[in-house]
Amino acid sequence: KKHHWDSVYMEVLDDARDPTKKAEIAAIVMQEGLASICLIKSSLTKVCAKIERTIPKKKEGNKSFTTATNKFFDDIYTSLKRCINFDFVKVVLIGSPGFLSEDFWQYVMDRAVKEVDTSLLKNKAKFIRTHTSYGHKRAID
Repeated sequence: KKHHWDSVYMEVLDDARDPTKKAEIAAIVMQEGLASICLIKSSLTKVCAKIERTIPKKKEGNKSFTTATNKFFDDIYTSLKRCINFDFVKVVLIGSPGFLSEDFWQYVMDRAVKEVDTSLLKNKAKFIRTHTSYGHKRAID
């Protein structure tokens, strides 16, 4: 049992306890029906939210695909607002295979304008969209 902790170790323990305080990078990795919102620090990648939703196949005349995709994007948007503190985060990576990240980014901007979400609109330069091979957390590595 240790009675006195070095200040460096106390800071590491404090960071591990609440990674939202000092995380400078956030990542949203997604594929159809699965998304992970992660906070990345030098010693830790913490999954803050994992969103799973069944998305039906895209067929002509099938409105359920659009409805399910919009609900999926809504869940990600809500988790993004809850998990990411823009006072500390310097960049938010949005990655997916295909064009899903572009579609999500368009959804975020449309909704932020519609709801007059000043925190997102003010920080939109922090978002970077990129291509990933797959939509799991391992794509961050």
